[in-house]
Amino acid sequence: MMSARLALSVGIIVSAFSAVAHAQTLSRGEVVFIRECAKCHQVGPQAKNRVGPQLNDLFGRKAGAVANFKNYSEATRNAGLVWSPENFRQFIKDPRGMIIGTTQVYNGLTNEDDITALISFLETQKAAP
Repeated sequence: MMSARLALSVGIIVSAFSAVAHAQTLSRGEVVFIRECAKCHQVGPQAKNRVGPQLNDLFGRKAGAVANFKNYSEATRNAGLVWSPENFRQFIKDPRGMIIGTTQVYNGLTNEDDITALISFLETQKAAP
């Protein structure tokens, strides 16, 4: 009986630490978004297109396809990409190197931990229902 209680207690503690670690990753991702992306992009239920398109529901979306965003380069519209965490990781490191002719002026993010946190944050960003 004592070992079952101990196992249950350990499981609860591990789950709590895992949830805290995940929340810290999301918090770091939000900080990275604000620092690196928010000058041009918005996310969240009230997000609007700005200099760049809103980034809600990014993964699974065709590049160059946000409704009512007119500033896409021809290169982005014709890139044939569907955004995934994997190709976004490559893109965010060197946007102009990945999509030759893009009008994206961002130079790139190279810190792998920041990129992972940013991807985790963007995966949570959804349009208003």
